[in-house]
Amino acid sequence: MLDSKQDFEDVSKLTKAEMARFDKEKVEDFKKAVEEYADGLVLRQREVVFLWTDLVEELQNAAAANSPPPPPLQIEAAASEPQS
Repeated sequence: MLDSKQDFEDVSKLTKAEMARFDKEKVEDFKKAVEEYADGLVLRQREVVFLWTDLVEELQNAAAANSPPPPPLQIEAAASEPQS
């Protein structure tokens, strides 16, 4: 009887330790995913700012030269999208 009780206590302690480890890893994984998502957003916003800045410069140069504006930019999906 004492062996069964001790086995149960050992399994209970191990289960609690594993649940604590799982909870900690779950939080760390979620934090990493949010950070990667935010980094991706920042990268894409930098690309958007660059494209708009480039377009404004081209339009200003076209207006200064009194020539027609350039054709629309062809924007392609980034080939280096982060892999999940």
